[in-house]
Amino acid sequence: MRSGQRLRVLVALFFSFHVFGEARADDGVRLTREPSRFTDVIDAFDADDAFDLDISTRFLRRSQRASLSRERGTERVAFADVGHFSNILELSMDIGVFRDVALFARFPVVLSDDRDLSLGERDASEVDSILGPRGFAVPFQSPTRSGLDRAMFGLAFSPLNQFRRDGYPTMTIRLGLDLGVGSLLSPCESGDEMCAPGVTGGTHAVTLAARFSRRYPWVEPYAGVDASIGFRGRADDAFAPAVSRNPPSRASLTVGASFIPWESPAELQRMSIDFALTAGMDTAGRGFSVLYDALGATSETSSTGVTELGARSRFGITAGVELRAARYIWFGLGATLGMTGPARITGANGCDGECSDDPAFRVDIDSPGARFYIERALLLETYISAGARF
Repeated sequence: MRSGQRLRVLVALFFSFHVFGEARADDGVRLTREPSRFTDVIDAFDADDAFDLDISTRFLRRSQRASLSRERGTERVAFADVGHFSNILELSMDIGVFRDVALFARFPVVLSDDRDLSLGERDASEVDSILGPRGFAVPFQSPTRSGLDRAMFGLAFSPLNQFRRDGYPTMTIRLGLDLGVGSLLSPCESGDEMCAPGVTGGTHAVTLAARFSRRYPWVEPYAGVDASIGFRGRADDAFAPAVSRNPPSRASLTVGASFIPWESPAELQRMSIDFALTAGMDTAGRGFSVLYDALGATSETSSTGVTELGARSRFGITAGVELRAARYIWFGLGATLGMTGPARITGANGCDGECSDDPAFRVDIDSPGARFYIERALLLETYISAGARF
């Protein structure tokens, strides 16, 4: 089959699916008149529902593993494995203020955050030679951190809503402000009782998201783009002497679908199964890497632990199930398996290691031949959530 014929067949199948879905909806399939959670916005001042308030909680377990390497000449040599494990309880509230317009707030509370460096199968003397006499030691254990990390506030609105104007998809815009409000990080080693490790870097970010979905009888495909622009906020002291630098910004693209095998519109009950793919990029910027504690607390490199981070790619696949058990109660659970690409975690600009116009430059960790990297990392996130709508 020629390429032109293939294209005509694909276009025909797409429109056949669209027409079939519309026909099924018109032939008696009753739909719950709400989009999937990806694009849903609670509202107020509807004829049959004057006000909505959504309160929810989510427990998130995040595990990340990767290997660390350092330049030796023109090569990178692995010297440690890193593990980062955190348990987070996120408290959320959405308040409808008008039709398809809502305010939202998110408060992630870190129950525990642990990081460690280990030798793995490597020889300790070889690792010592890679790190040098002024470097940190491996194995290394960071202290367990806990407390309120950030506070996020924002506005969500749907200029298009399929269930108000059937000929259109649902489109949702989300604007937010992400604030590092917890106790500020300090580089510490586990067992140091005199050190207060803190829980947040103190950086802030402005977030913007645009999301789209279209409900058919048993499936709702969706897609969206998200962006986050970071700035120093309360981290001026930590970023010193490079106080003009900002943390990395982030962007991501999500494509997925929510499958609805069962629903009872009269009771506002339904079950949905979600699958989504996400790809994203973090820009270069100044920030807190997995070596923050090791560089800042134990090495002799005159580093505060904050370093110049390189750009990094992210990929993930998510699967989840949500059950609206009653009109006002829902439950969810799911998991994300992700991978991040290799990236530099030190490397402020210098002059061949001899001089520098960059006040953050440190010869021992930023010079070519001495920079640190994190290689490809594997990430596993699992969550369980529950909420109530009033």
